[in-house]
Amino acid sequence: MSYCVNCGVELAESEKYCPLCQTEVLNPRSPWKEPTTRPYPPRLERLMKRIDRRYLAILLGAFMLLPVLVTMLCDLLSGDGMSWSAYVLAAGFLLAVWILLPLWMKKFYPVSCLAMDGLATLLFLFTVEQISGGSWFLLLAAPITIFAFAAPMLLIFLFRKRWAQRLLTRIALFLLICSVFCMLVEVTIDFFVARQLTMNWALFVLVPCLTLALAALILDSKQKLKDEILKRMFY
Repeated sequence: MSYCVNCGVELAESEKYCPLCQTEVLNPRSPWKEPTTRPYPPRLERLMKRIDRRYLAILLGAFMLLPVLVTMLCDLLSGDGMSWSAYVLAAGFLLAVWILLPLWMKKFYPVSCLAMDGLATLLFLFTVEQISGGSWFLLLAAPITIFAFAAPMLLIFLFRKRWAQRLLTRIALFLLICSVFCMLVEVTIDFFVARQLTMNWALFVLVPCLTLALAALILDSKQKLKDEILKRMFY
């Protein structure tokens, strides 16, 4: 049995260098030979500990709360009461729902998180409208926000169906929902601005999306055609 001349650590017979200080092992009575097996794995593996999501949420919440409080204090000290800091407070609440709430949940539910994010966004936009004195929330912001969050929720719901497990089917569904979303957004904007329903720029999205979706569905139903394309692609 040998010991390191530099740090004194006990050395195995297979050691050529000290595992602690990397000093070369020199033992005239026992020259080093290449061992068949080593007393430890050839590489060091680090085990990552599981992150405490709730503690991380509390830590991030404290960092997010600090600028909100400082902003509100500066606004109150200005003598005009709470005015522009209300925007910061509403934005802080919105970010808390978007970021902290998923971390606080023990299990991530995408549909539930999207629904809560949508409600928080609606509340934020309504607060901005009330502070600024506008009248655009009900006919413009609310419908577009609902469409924007309903689209991914619908995609998640459809992707869970057994008939929508293929990649091309999912691509077709994504294109169809994108085209419908753009159409609804244009209708909402046109009705808000001119109080009439028209279709202009949404057609440039609707036509190619529907064409590509139809092509994807046709290709997905033709197994021989898919095999031939893959064979020519990966020759």
